[in-house]
Amino acid sequence: MPNEPKGMLEVVKEQIKPLQFSNWRPDPNNPNPKDFRLDGTKKGLGFLGPLLRPDGGVSSEISIGLDFGKGEMQIPTMVPTLARNEVYYLLNTPEDKIQNADPNLFKSIRDKAERHAQERLKSGKSVWAEEGESPTKPPELK
Repeated sequence: MPNEPKGMLEVVKEQIKPLQFSNWRPDPNNPNPKDFRLDGTKKGLGFLGPLLRPDGGVSSEISIGLDFGKGEMQIPTMVPTLARNEVYYLLNTPEDKIQNADPNLFKSIRDKAERHAQERLKSGKSVWAEEGESPTKPPELK
């Protein structure tokens, strides 16, 4: 089934390939529903840039909802503190299965995304990558 998480061997094979950038950009003249976050704001290029998924799609943010004490807010999971295997997990796992396909790996991703968001909020920044913060080439991850 195309929406099933990949097996470990398939994921390892994907990890050997370098991350690939996409030329995707939100189109202001032809809005696509996928160009918007759940709160209605327009998606950006993210902290890691627009990365190609093995299924042909593109991911730049992959948001989750967390409560920082003032109600739930959406934050990006694709943050610069992720390890290579965590980024590959996000790209290779269908978004509706990310939290459950590997709960331990997802917890690590969520914890890093939460810390990143808290640091940005504490410094008065948006949790989302702002103009000039997105890379121009795929990131080199450990």
